Amino acid sequence: MIWNSNVKSFSNVPPLSGLKTLNIWADSADMWKGSRGLVDVNITAANLPNMTTLTLRGGRLEADDVAFISQLKSVREINLENNNLSEPPDLSLVNTLTTFHMSVDLFAPNISIYLPTAQVGGLRFRIVNYKLEETFSIGTLQGYFGTVTISLYLQLGSFEESIFAEPLKEGATIILDNYYKFPCGCDIAWLVRQPELMRGIIGDMCQSGIPFNKLNPDDFSCCPNCLKI
Repeated sequence: MIWNSNVKSFSNVPPLSGLKTLNIWADSADMWKGSRGLVDVNITAANLPNMTTLTLRGGRLEADDVAFISQLKSVREINLENNNLSEPPDLSLVNTLTTFHMSVDLFAPNISIYLPTAQVGGLRFRIVNYKLEETFSIGTLQGYFGTVTISLYLQLGSFEESIFAEPLKEGATIILDNYYKFPCGCDIAWLVRQPELMRGIIGDMCQSGIPFNKLNPDDFSCCPNCLKI
């Protein structure tokens, strides 16, 4: 285990079959003092075959630095908070994963999310936005959804059927931060007309203050030509 806000680079790592926990992070006080945290990672996943917990937090890591995560075979918990990332790494093959947390610190108009395609246990997946004022869209959401809780603490401009219907039908729970409100126009008519899917959503709220599950399907009968609710 490593805890050192002065670590800038972690590379040329030899095989470490005994390493199970790797934590490299700068806390808030260090960041205010000007610490840049970890800025470079060059790791071969095969050299960390038994790692179960990975925290790379409070640095300046970019997508290439965390690409190795896609090949980890044993990791269960990942935290990539406060780096220079716009979306999570591809987690399709990380079937041991149970907890994933990251913040979006670079804006991308369409966030791609590739969750594990199979799971040993349940997965809690969380993306937050602490500082960006932009409105986001989820462009891709794929994976196994039967035992997944997806928390999206982002300002989403829409809640599209092509993205969210399948996860909800397969049993995913989707948590939305009530701080961010949806326009609630015809783009959610598909959801209002399928109240059984709403049971999988927590924290949804329209800009008018009405929760999704309180919307009247009759108000959406004019879609796709309605005014916003």
